[in-house]
This record gives sequence, C-alpha cells and structure tokens, in this order.
Amino acid sequence: MKKLLKEAVKKKLIQSIDFQFSNFICKNDEPAVMLAAACTSNFYGKGNICLPIKLLLKKYFKNPKKKIIKKMWKIINKIKSTQDWVEILKKSHSIGMENSRNPIILFKKNLYLYKAWKMEKKIFNFIKTRNNTIRINKKKFEKINKKIKFDEKNIYQKIAIFMGIFNKVSFIMGGPGTGKTTLVSKLIISIIRFSEFSPIIKLVATTGKAADNLSFSIKTIIPTLNLTKLEKKIFPNNANTLHHLLKIKPGINNSLIQKKIKINADILIIDESSMIDFFMMYKLIGSISSHTKLVFIGDHNQLPPIGTGFLLNDISFFYQYGYTKKFIELLKKMNFLDKKSQYKTSNLIINNNICMLKKSYRFSSKSGIYKFSSMLKLGKKKIIKKIINNTFSDIKYVPVTNHKEYKKMILLVALEYKKYFKSIKKKQSPKKIITLFNNYRLICVLKKGLFGTKYVNRNIEKKMKDLSYIQPTVIKKEIWYVGKPILIKENNKNLNIFNGNIGITFLDAKMNFSVFFLSLDDSIKTIPINLLPKYETAWTITVHKSQGSEFSHTGILLPLTYVKTLSKELLYTAVTRSKKKLTIYGNKKVLSLTIDRKITRYSGIKEKLKNYKENN
Repeated sequence: MKKLLKEAVKKKLIQSIDFQFSNFICKNDEPAVMLAAACTSNFYGKGNICLPIKLLLKKYFKNPKKKIIKKMWKIINKIKSTQDWVEILKKSHSIGMENSRNPIILFKKNLYLYKAWKMEKKIFNFIKTRNNTIRINKKKFEKINKKIKFDEKNIYQKIAIFMGIFNKVSFIMGGPGTGKTTLVSKLIISIIRFSEFSPIIKLVATTGKAADNLSFSIKTIIPTLNLTKLEKKIFPNNANTLHHLLKIKPGINNSLIQKKIKINADILIIDESSMIDFFMMYKLIGSISSHTKLVFIGDHNQLPPIGTGFLLNDISFFYQYGYTKKFIELLKKMNFLDKKSQYKTSNLIINNNICMLKKSYRFSSKSGIYKFSSMLKLGKKKIIKKIINNTFSDIKYVPVTNHKEYKKMILLVALEYKKYFKSIKKKQSPKKIITLFNNYRLICVLKKGLFGTKYVNRNIEKKMKDLSYIQPTVIKKEIWYVGKPILIKENNKNLNIFNGNIGITFLDAKMNFSVFFLSLDDSIKTIPINLLPKYETAWTITVHKSQGSEFSHTGILLPLTYVKTLSKELLYTAVTRSKKKLTIYGNKKVLSLTIDRKITRYSGIKEKLKNYKENN
C-alpha cells in the first residue's frame, strides 16, 4: 500500500502531505488503515470536515478505473461493507473514538482528522448551548414595532429582528435584494431600544469589500432613523473584517491553539456569513464572552468558503422543517402569524434560530436575473433555452465558441467603458470617475489561460489601446496609463489599504502616476504607484474576488470547455453580483454542465443537530 500511495502522489491523485500523514500514523502493516488515513487527509484538504466511510466503499477517487486505484482496493478486497471498514478501523491504535486524542477519530461511520473533529465538536456544543427559551416583554416589543418602519407584508423581516433581539445566536439568510443589509440597521436600532443598558454592538463582514458596503449602507441609513444623542453614540457607524477582528491572516493555515483574543461586544453582527469556514467559526466562538449574542447574515446558496466546511449551508438545511410548536405559538402571540392558520412544525430546536428572507426588493418576479438565480438554486436547467434565445430584457447572451467570437467579446467589454473614459477625458472628479467604473464589471471563472483574468485583462488593455482609450507607458516593466484599475491583493496597515480594495490610476499634482482610492467618508486617498502593495489589473476579476460586491451591470465569462471549478454555486454567486443587467459570454454546453454540478461539503454537524430536539 505504501508504494501505491507514493505512486498516487506522483499521479496527483493525492497530495504529498496525505501520504506523509498516513505513513506517519500507520507504523504497523495496516494497508486498509493507511489507505483510509490518506483519503481522510486528502478529503479534508478538499474542504470537507469528515470522510463518510461509505465513500471508501466507492473507491473514493473519481476515476476508479485507473490501474493504481484498482491495485489499492485489490489489497483490501476482503472489505465488503461499511461495517467491515468500521471493524477494521476500530482495531487500529491510530484511530480513536469521540473522547480520544488520536490522529484520526471514528464517529458514527465518519472519519475525522483530530483537528477537524475538535472544531466540529466545539461548534456543535456552542450552537446547542446557545439555544434558549425566549422570554419576552410583548408590550415593549410592540412599542418598538411602532417606531420602526417594517414591511407589513413581510413577516420574516419582523421575525429576523425578533430573533436578533432575543436569541443568543441567529442565522438570517436570504438571496440578493431581500433586504439583508437594510435589516441590519433596523436590527441594531431595535436592539438599542429594547436594551436596559447601552449595548456594545460590533459589525463585521468576511471580506473588505463587504465590510465597506455594510459601512456605507449604515452611514446612509443613520440620518433617516431619527436617533437620539445616546442612540447615535451607541450605533456602530462602520464595519470591520472578521479576519481583522480575530487577528487571522488570510491564506495562512493558523493553529487551533487559541490566542488570547477577547472580543468586547454584547452583540456581534456578521455579514456575508456564507464565507465563514469551520476554522474561523472555531476561533470566533473561542473569542467571545458567554453573554455575547451572534447574528449571522448571508446567502447559503453562494460559493462555500475557501477554507474547510460550509457551516451556513449546513444550518440552512433545517429551515425546511419549520419551527417548533412552542415557537409557532410565540410568533402567533406576537401577531407575526395568523392565529387560525396551521404551520409546518418540527421538534428540532435549531430551527428556531433560522430566518429565511424571501421577498426580493430589487427584482420583480418577472425579472430574468431573479428567475435565473432562482433556477440556479434549484439546479434546474430549463431556463437555459430562454437565456440562449435572449428572452429576458435584463439578461443578454453572447456566444463565445471560437476565436472570432472571443475577439468580439473583448471588444464589447472594452466598449462598456466608453462613458468612463469620456469622464476621464473631461477631467471630472476622481469620485465620479470611480463611481462610473464600479457600474460595470466582467467576472471570470478562471485565473489562468485564454479565459482567465490575467489573459483577459491583457486583451482588454490591447483593445482599449486600439480604440485610443488609453496611452500606455512602461515604468519598471509595468504598463501604466490614466484610468488603469488595480485590485489590492494584500493588507497594508501603514497605508490603510486592504486586500480587495480597488483604485484607479491618475496623474497626481506632480504629473506622476498614482492610484486613487475612494474612502467610505467620500474622501480620496492617493498612493504613488511605487508604494503600492501587491496588486493586479482589475478590468476583470474572479468570482471569488467579486464576493461582497454589487454592480449595476455584470458580465460573466465562461470558459470554452468545462472545468472542475465550475458549479451552480459559483455561477449563482456571479449572477447575483448584478443589480440591473447581466451579460453572459459562453456556450450552451458549458452553461448546462455548470448548472448540473453541485458543490457538496461533508460534515457531521447536521446529523448532530438532528438529534438535538425540544425537551432534550
């Protein structure tokens, strides 16, 4: 088995670290255990918390016909069932049960790396202990209701705020335009007015762009809320990133050893929560006090986190079963629900912590973008024909199946910036120019290759030069020109500039190239190009980089052939960046295959929460 796993590394079926891990923990001749260990490590590296043993029965790998894989399973051909696997794994000294500290944990027919098991166990215990029986002051809440403008036809907006005030942990979910960001302001003022003391409220988001958007929204809404002096003092007026709050450096595999970070907050509201992985959640719950309330806000249909697990998606699973009978009665008592109607009920307590916002304030039910995003959530392909035939007024389909059509796509993208370059030529204010730039963005699925951001950015620049939009100048082997957009790739506290920030290149007062960034307070920050941290050109960005952003018009470029990174979640994330207009560049076959593929992240959280019921 050892030789075969070494060969599997060479053939890139597993990573070197997977082989090293299996070799380290299997000192005896245990071929089945060695194979299971390598697969468990490899599965964790792909974003999963646990490896269901049933997947080992299916030979684990996606291409089981390869000779090397056949040889592996030939060695363990006596294992015929999940129970056979369990019995063999139980006998190994390397594998322990739930209360042990072995490198691999076996729990209910799932295999975990110890660190993954530790994270899941802590997160489950946190959610379980944060469930509480709500005790309310109905008159006080009704008084708040009268002071805050709710959409009377949207009961879930009220239920979300109700949960945010009374629950110790709440998960508020919804698609694009369902009022999640607006809800934050209403939730904050409701919490302030219901509290008998001055609560410390903190706002965070999982990306810098999402934090900026949330801060901008809050600052825009505050003047409309008729706040008292005290309420203004308590009301948070800006959001930070969760990474910054937890002192986590993005992209670095941090240790589970908890550093002494204590978050001083009575209520912590977290936007774009779909991007929270198990590691971040583990760190978060270890950094708050026992009285801190958490409110997670996000869209569970988006891409899973770059890290391990997909917690928001795991939690969203329970919404379909309805609230508990006690909670339904409470909602009826609050006049949120019709007292005479019957509602779907469940005895699963986690359900009382979930609110799903469904009403879209951005799109009408007839909108193409709304219909397309709805079909994507369900993985239904019947809408493709309408998109290909350009049936919808807000969605345009442009085929890209050959070199000629690719060149046409580059031209169409370049022409989207005609007004932008006119604004530059007229020497309008940097603020207006930056706003014009942010109206449109092309989103790519890939980073490399003809359809990747690097190559597409370069081709767009060439076309802009042909159109006389830009006059490139080479400085230290880098191309610069007035109007060049750049995306910052790393944080720089000294410059107060962060990963995800986008700036536009202009000539400064000394006629040198500098990049101008629009701050939340509407001021312009100028940084000379020689002082910039790592960056890339931003005429087009990847889907991952677009998360937390919104554009009036979004273009999506699909590759010529299907690649494994494509999925309905990735396409949904790209589609929902658009507020008014969407253009899809690609071909029918790739579009169809993309909708077919659903990303699945395995964990044991759902099974554990299924067993946590009312009266337990």
